[in-house]
Amino acid sequence: MFSTIHIKRLLLAVSVLVAGSTLYAQNNLGIGTASPSASAKLDVSSTTQGLLMPRMTQGERDAISSPATGLMIFQTNNTPGFYYYTGSAWQAVSSSGSSSSGADIYGNGATGALSVTVGNTVDWSASPPSDLNFQFSSITIAGTLIVPSGTKIHCSGNVSITGTITVLPAGNTNFATVGDKGIAHTIAVFSTNTYVPQGVRTASIPSLINIPVYGGGSGAGASSGTSTGGGGGGSFAIYAKGTITVSAGGVVAANGANAILADAAANNAGAGGGGGGLIVLMSKGAMSIAGTVRANGGNGSDAATVTGSYRAGGGGGGGGIIIMAASATPSITGTLQVNGGAIGANTTTGTSAGSFGGAGGASGGNGGVGGIANTSPATAGSTGITKTIVSASPENLY
Repeated sequence: MFSTIHIKRLLLAVSVLVAGSTLYAQNNLGIGTASPSASAKLDVSSTTQGLLMPRMTQGERDAISSPATGLMIFQTNNTPGFYYYTGSAWQAVSSSGSSSSGADIYGNGATGALSVTVGNTVDWSASPPSDLNFQFSSITIAGTLIVPSGTKIHCSGNVSITGTITVLPAGNTNFATVGDKGIAHTIAVFSTNTYVPQGVRTASIPSLINIPVYGGGSGAGASSGTSTGGGGGGSFAIYAKGTITVSAGGVVAANGANAILADAAANNAGAGGGGGGLIVLMSKGAMSIAGTVRANGGNGSDAATVTGSYRAGGGGGGGGIIIMAASATPSITGTLQVNGGAIGANTTTGTSAGSFGGAGGASGGNGGVGGIANTSPATAGSTGITKTIVSASPENLY
């Protein structure tokens, strides 16, 4: 004879089996409802309780091994909120479906991954994409990427640079023409060696995080002859919601152009070198620079005398600006270069006093003045500026 307890246990086991077979048959599960939607694998119904996602820190999230595309968690630090894995990067979600906190700066990754492989060159100046402000999900530069001045790259994931990014300078300045100002405080001139082209004012440096189209100021053209001043270094920015890594051997360069001696077989004064460019690296995650980031000023050109008067050399361009904005102090074991450009030489022969050399363009540093033939040499451009800004929400600096 079965006892009452045995009978109750048997009925319970049968009920579980029936319920299990029912759930298996309709192939979905309802919690809080006896009639889950046929379109849902799991239908949770309640008017008094919510669905609680797994909660973890950003570090714990990033430690998840091989996350599945679509995996979702709630992040508790460093811009808390819901995040899902796109297949290549973690993406924050807002009520509109785009990233919360800095959606416009880091982008939503909609363009997918940007990858330039070893041995390959991608030139956006020769074959520009339809939108230079693409919103990439990740960036890997192992080859060479060439970009025009004013390029902004947005990335919702991580950035890795083991190859080279080259930012093109502005065009050279015609002879007997002052240089374009660019981001500098004042322009470069070609008719005096007392007027020093002035670099950017320190207080305005943070405003350059949202880069202008143009970078360093251009050098002035020659006062006599046809030598041309160097174009100012270009402006370039990467805004990454993940990490930015410039590995050993990796290079990001936005140098000012060297002035050009048009004809060494003719009488020519020297022209000024271009001011160094502007490079902005912004990272919501960690930033590591083991390679080289450079925004050097261009060199002034030498003068040439065939017959007649002495000629003067051109001044060097001022060093550029490198800004690194991140949520933690960047690890810098590589090289940051914002050197001023070298001078162009005065001629050592001639029959009488001659021309002024063109001044170098300014940028983060001042441009060098042009020389005075047979009187005084040109001066080099001064060193530019490297600026590190640590902020828990670097996107707010934009």
